[in-house]
Amino acid sequence: MGRGRGRGQEMERKSRKRSEESRGRAGWSERDGQDQLTARRDPRKDEGEMSTCGECKDEVKEAENGLFCEICKKWVHAECQGISQKMYEMLEKDDEDWICRKCKGTLKGKLSKLGRLEMENNQMREENNILLEELKDWKNKFQTVKGEIIQEVSSKVIELVNEKFMKEMKNRVDEVMREREEKDKKKNNLVIYNIEESIAEEETERMRYDEQKYQRLMREVRCEEIKAVEVVRLGRREEGRRRPLLVKLDNEQRKYEVLKNAKNLKNTKEEWAKRVQITKDLTIREREETRKALEALREKRERGEQGWYVRDGRLLKFKRYQE
Repeated sequence: MGRGRGRGQEMERKSRKRSEESRGRAGWSERDGQDQLTARRDPRKDEGEMSTCGECKDEVKEAENGLFCEICKKWVHAECQGISQKMYEMLEKDDEDWICRKCKGTLKGKLSKLGRLEMENNQMREENNILLEELKDWKNKFQTVKGEIIQEVSSKVIELVNEKFMKEMKNRVDEVMREREEKDKKKNNLVIYNIEESIAEEETERMRYDEQKYQRLMREVRCEEIKAVEVVRLGRREEGRRRPLLVKLDNEQRKYEVLKNAKNLKNTKEEWAKRVQITKDLTIREREETRKALEALREKRERGEQGWYVRDGRLLKFKRYQE
């Protein structure tokens, strides 16, 4: 239906198909069929939906190169879609459905959002599995200790062991819940390192300087439309020290967009921007995991081992280096 072809050819093909189906159901004569073909050439023609370009809003005439989008059900000029004559002729011969640029962008956004939701769901499932494994491990330890105590001590000691086990389990569950709450608070945040700090005495002047630096950085990563809700420095102000910059955004999607485009800093002409590092706002546990993983990575590189890298606090190996 959405192949690249003249609008008249496409409408004629559809009308002929509907006419043949109508004759088959009602047993009409050939002349009745011809009358129906003429009358039902396009049921939306009177409304102007098929003859009006979904891009420029001008009429798509039969003599012009027109394409029909299978998503929005609108005709558009091939020229409005940036399609050359040669490409149009190829689409005309193709038998696949065609989708306009606007609908492709909508579909891409929805697929991107689904991908992020799936990633978060997998991460949560992994955390739950880790917790379950720890619970099983604690249960096995408890059963072992309990069996040994039964043989040596009184029921009072067993009761104390049970209380200790339950307390440890409660502390572990509370720790996991606090970790999740902290992640939720930080989910829209970015932390930016190595941005020069203002030496102005007035706090308002320093804050204005940091906001301007953030806006310049967003231009360098091609995310100038992403505005910050709040920009603050982390830690105490000390001479000669560049404190990290905490940036709060209005939603998580914009955070991932900035992280994705941070690779553009490698090609920037601004020397100060080349030293900048942009990361997620990590929890205390995530920072500790990342620190340990980086230490392990440094040790492996000192031993001459290649193919290792750190992601999300874990030490991983590229597939091409795996045996």
